[in-house]
Amino acid sequence: NKYILFNSDITGYSNIYIMDMGNERVKNLSNSKDFEFWPRWSQKTKKILFCSIPFSTTGYKKSKIWIMDDEGKNRIKLTDGENHNDFFPNWSPDSKKVVFQSNRDGNGEIYIMDGDGKNVKRLTNNNFEDSYPSFSPDGKKIIFQSQRLKKIQIFIINSDGTGEEPLFDEKAMTQIDLATSAFSLRPNSRAPKYIVGDNNEFCPNFSFDGEKIYFIMNNYSTPPQIYEYDTKSQTIRKFSAIAKDKSLFKDDYVFVSPDNKKILISTLSDKDYMRRRMSFISTSDFDDRKIIVDWDCNIWFPSWMNY
Repeated sequence: NKYILFNSDITGYSNIYIMDMGNERVKNLSNSKDFEFWPRWSQKTKKILFCSIPFSTTGYKKSKIWIMDDEGKNRIKLTDGENHNDFFPNWSPDSKKVVFQSNRDGNGEIYIMDGDGKNVKRLTNNNFEDSYPSFSPDGKKIIFQSQRLKKIQIFIINSDGTGEEPLFDEKAMTQIDLATSAFSLRPNSRAPKYIVGDNNEFCPNFSFDGEKIYFIMNNYSTPPQIYEYDTKSQTIRKFSAIAKDKSLFKDDYVFVSPDNKKILISTLSDKDYMRRRMSFISTSDFDDRKIIVDWDCNIWFPSWMNY
């Protein structure tokens, strides 16, 4: 877990960077005026998925999905089209498929395609905004967030587009107090379905062993914070929003390390709510948060590389 990918606007444009955690060396893989973001590493192909919005003198155009190597070279465009956006791609575990969000048919829906951009297939079909899809470690499921009933909820679907259902149970989650540090879904329901009330769930990610799901939750009266759902015990735990130095954080994106021991976070601190920093927190010590990239700029969508 030595290398980290992220995008930052430190140059004035959103570029993609690779960081060696051993010596803190950082390399810009983009060096362009295009708005490039959401880098995702493939262990199998050694390629990086990312989104790119071309820059023009009349403004930015539509987001498309690309791949490149870890030197920022050999770029290949996977999606095309002037009238729609393609966002948030993620590799399948075997890197043969890519799941992503697109509004090519109107609103945001979940799609899947081959790793070379061919054979695009639509997986969801509704009037809601579905986004942030990612695969389960066995490649059989896809988890995503969906804005329904005026709330954002986590849903899960088979990778062939069948069996779509909410992740958490309504009765078990309706009265959740986001101020509590730990609570259980048992014995209220056999399997969790979905969250209701004022609670909103964002950006779900499986751990690499598939036993945990990490996500952001808030009700717009408390800071967005990280939660861990244990798929075996059906319990949820909240990570502390207060670091050991008493800083208060608002978290808006999480990504789990390949060894399941750390979580990368794009976060805002009460010391400076004007810029996002990159921090990580231990999955065994929810209070042990450390800022690892603290530039005078914004940092978004960090992810681990695993050579």
